[in-house]
Amino acid sequence: MDFWNKVPFLRLVVPFILGVVIEINNWINIRWMLPLLLVSAVLLLVISLYPFKSKFLKRPLYAGRLSLIVTLLAGFCYAWFSRSINYNTHFSKQSSQKEITVVGTIYEPPQEKARSVKVFLEVHETSDGSETNPCIGNLLVYFQKTDESLNLKYGDQVAVRCFPNEILPPDNPKQFNFQKYLHNNDVYHQAYAKSGSWKLIESKQGHPIKQLAYQFRARMLTILTDNISDHKNLAIGAALILGYKDHLDPDILRSFSSAGAMHVLAVSGLHVGIIFLFFNSLLSFLDKKGSYGKLIKVITILLILWAYAFITGLSPSVMRAATMFSAVVIGQSLNRPTNIFNTLSASAFLLMLFDPHIITKVGFQLSYLAVIGIVYLQPKLYALLYFKNWFLDKIWAITCVSFAAQLATFPLGLYYFHQFPNYFFISNLIVIPMATIILYTGILLLITVPFGLGSVFSWLLNHELAFLNKAVVFVEEIPYSLMYGNYIGVHEVLLLYLTVALILAWFYFRKTYLIFSISAMVVILLLISSAGRFSNSSRHQMIVYKVPDKSVLNFVGGRYNFLLSDQEFIKDENQQLYYVKHNWFSLGHTEASYHLLTDDIDAVGLSKYHNLIAIQDNQILLIDTSFKVYGLKNVITVDYAILSGDQFFDVETIDDRVEAGTFILDSSIPQRTAKIVEKLMRKRHMTVYNVHEKELS
Repeated sequence: MDFWNKVPFLRLVVPFILGVVIEINNWINIRWMLPLLLVSAVLLLVISLYPFKSKFLKRPLYAGRLSLIVTLLAGFCYAWFSRSINYNTHFSKQSSQKEITVVGTIYEPPQEKARSVKVFLEVHETSDGSETNPCIGNLLVYFQKTDESLNLKYGDQVAVRCFPNEILPPDNPKQFNFQKYLHNNDVYHQAYAKSGSWKLIESKQGHPIKQLAYQFRARMLTILTDNISDHKNLAIGAALILGYKDHLDPDILRSFSSAGAMHVLAVSGLHVGIIFLFFNSLLSFLDKKGSYGKLIKVITILLILWAYAFITGLSPSVMRAATMFSAVVIGQSLNRPTNIFNTLSASAFLLMLFDPHIITKVGFQLSYLAVIGIVYLQPKLYALLYFKNWFLDKIWAITCVSFAAQLATFPLGLYYFHQFPNYFFISNLIVIPMATIILYTGILLLITVPFGLGSVFSWLLNHELAFLNKAVVFVEEIPYSLMYGNYIGVHEVLLLYLTVALILAWFYFRKTYLIFSISAMVVILLLISSAGRFSNSSRHQMIVYKVPDKSVLNFVGGRYNFLLSDQEFIKDENQQLYYVKHNWFSLGHTEASYHLLTDDIDAVGLSKYHNLIAIQDNQILLIDTSFKVYGLKNVITVDYAILSGDQFFDVETIDDRVEAGTFILDSSIPQRTAKIVEKLMRKRHMTVYNVHEKELS
């Protein structure tokens, strides 16, 4: 009970987060929550102010419980009202016509894609041709890639003639839910803008501080580009020092991920923490100078932390970390005992006041859990062993930091990324010190280059980055460096955290009943895992994935996993990870047997001859450009017929020559063609599934 008295912000944050979670999952309607909030707030006010003397009414007890309810309801309502879509002035509610002209300001740096430029617009007004209306809301726009669109910058105000469409849920099973991600960032519609359908109205209309920060980061990036010769080293250096990730390629990301060093490429808590610890130690002499000395130290560290956030372009992850450590700095400066958990809770609550949906961001979750793990667990782990040797003691200290952070974050890592780096404790012995050295060297380079004194730091930085890259690749290449393809659900995440908590409690209390509790949790987790494997072993699926302009067929069963597509998709690991592999992980598979759609296959579980596939007593016919329906002498009867390719199909002839339980139009067929073919099939009462529309008729 004494602990809860020391953490008032934690008592505030927990119910507030619960309220936001309820709103995010839409478990209760705002019509119920708003009246409940008003009634509860009035009751709390009455109980707190009115001097009750009844022995049955303990005012502190009831006021405390009611305050938790009020905070929960306030969290829900605050999150609901923070969504622009809930207001009648949202641009999607301003016009009955589909095509409109939107005028908005780019509020994030544009991202160059393969065939487009991705831009987020804060919409100010819309016009349907007859009238112009002021409005609110955010719109995701993909501009056709041209020299003009590539020159778009943060703060540019543009007018775009477009068709805003609602962002749809994922097309494929277990695919990343981009709709939910954007909804939690207050974006509900997207549009495509061809060249000539938009124009630049004004520049530099964004927030002046952010505008300056992005310009400053661009200058810093130019300095790194001029002083780091190797492209891979530049990509790692730009990500590690400035948080600029556009140069990172899949090979770099895979190496750092497999080695358990991904956190150094995401400028956040680690980097801000390194800067905080250095200057906190460097300026420790000011603590002896009285209150004025402490004040100077606090102001100096705060200025340094936010100056670093500024040179990284005020990215959300760095601002989160800077806010967190600012709270720690201010908490340390107070002339009374402070609790680190209360300080962290205060910083989290402050961030949620700016954006309540920040709790859905993976970086936010992992950052706070890692810091909590390090603050609570690292001292306990460090105390288990004692080394007189200074060097061994430092190695043990870094190892304890790694273990503490991993213990606190690995369930979420498995949930989001389905992998676990087995040698994280080895890589972090190298990565954490090297990241520290590289960060200091990089900052010194950025400071000294404008004065013509950066050659030494440039030479050092190139060699440091080369060493870090080689070390990470070395760890990645150790056999079994990565436990890959682990799929767990939310309930398993909660059980894992409960198990970790019970293990820690046993180390602290050494009670026998905790051993039984831990054993029970392990048994429950094993039973859930076994039940999942048994369910997957008896499940057989045919999946026609929606991949733009591709035919991708997947046959998955207990012991087999066949993927049929073209050479380009089979070789593209990134596309496979985005579209299909998360579904494999959920079904207990990490690899597949790959085949071209043109191959004949004779394998255990599946056979294919020309365009006919046989699997699990099912017959599947592929109707593509190579299949001649007119050449059929007899009617062919199959369970499924899959139509694919950039062609127009003779529906009448197909209906005459092919009898199928279901006709499937895959995503290699252009969407407009697929709609026409679907309508023609419906008129002939054929059962058809259009992958573009995800609708069975």
